[in-house]
Amino acid sequence: MGVWMKLDNTLSKYLDAVNVGQAAPLLGQISLILIIIGGVVLLVSLIGCCGAIKKSQPLLFLYAACLIVIMLAEAAVAVLAIVYKKKINDHLHDDMIREVQKEYGRVNDTTTAYDFLQDQLKCCGVYNYKDYKNSTWFGGPGTQMVPYSCCSNYGEDRVADEYKECLNEAETGNPSKYLNKQGCEEALKKWYHDHSIKLMIIGFCIAAIQIFGLVAACILRTTYKRMNYSK
Repeated sequence: MGVWMKLDNTLSKYLDAVNVGQAAPLLGQISLILIIIGGVVLLVSLIGCCGAIKKSQPLLFLYAACLIVIMLAEAAVAVLAIVYKKKINDHLHDDMIREVQKEYGRVNDTTTAYDFLQDQLKCCGVYNYKDYKNSTWFGGPGTQMVPYSCCSNYGEDRVADEYKECLNEAETGNPSKYLNKQGCEEALKKWYHDHSIKLMIIGFCIAAIQIFGLVAACILRTTYKRMNYSK
């Protein structure tokens, strides 16, 4: 998970936006366990290769036992993620509320990250665009109802008239065409849900490979054992 976050630049920027401050220890525990499992898998694979090449029953037994432990550890991580899901969501919500209401427009990193989030996910605020009306940004750094990044046409091809329509929709409370209606919390959860399905598929594939390795190790060990008896 930790490595995947570094490789996926989009996910990294999304996490920069929400900052997951209070949830970081929980995510860190899960990431640490997965990193440790990854290192152990590499070592176990070497043990399995050596056992198969040298036809060593003890090494094949150790390989099979380690695979079982790894699969149990992965199951524990899945359970941990499910158990702490609500707590992580609660911390995520609190962090996003704080950042939109108190940091946007005043903290450069937060402002840049939320502009990216709102542009990419076509969202605005935490619940919706009204969150900015109660923020320190409104009437301070920002004199309009919402940031430009809340507008659907935000990006390289900026059209002044469309921005005016977007801000007008925010002022009249009638988002229709130019103002992003969806809140970023809901949009981020939907994005995560869509991508979690892909992760689940990858997880099942890895589990299938591990089961295949376990079965193969047991078959090889049994075969070598019979060969030794027949001598």
